[in-house]
Amino acid sequence: MPRDSLDGSIPVEPARQMALTLQHCRALLHAAGSGPERVALVTVFLTDLSIKPLVNEAFSKFFGAHRPARNLVEVSAIGEGAIVEVAMIAAL
Repeated sequence: MPRDSLDGSIPVEPARQMALTLQHCRALLHAAGSGPERVALVTVFLTDLSIKPLVNEAFSKFFGAHRPARNLVEVSAIGEGAIVEVAMIAAL
C-alpha cells in the first residue's frame, strides 16, 4: 500500500504512490535478505491503466537491467484512495 510512513497518508499523485510502493517493496526485500535483482515475478494492480507508462518508468529505475516477469491487472478499487498495489516474489 502506498502509505507515507511519516503521517500514514496515501498521496493523491500517481507518481508518489508508485514511488512509495516501490520503497516499501525494497525495504521488505532487504529485510528478507533479498533485493530487486532477485525478484522473479511482479504483479501490479492498478485502478487506471492509463498510468502504465509511469509504472514502466518506475520499474526501469527500480530494477535497472533486471527484467522480472510481470503481470499488470486492472482492478476496480484497491482501497483508501490507493491506485496502485504491487506484489513481488523473490529468491532469498
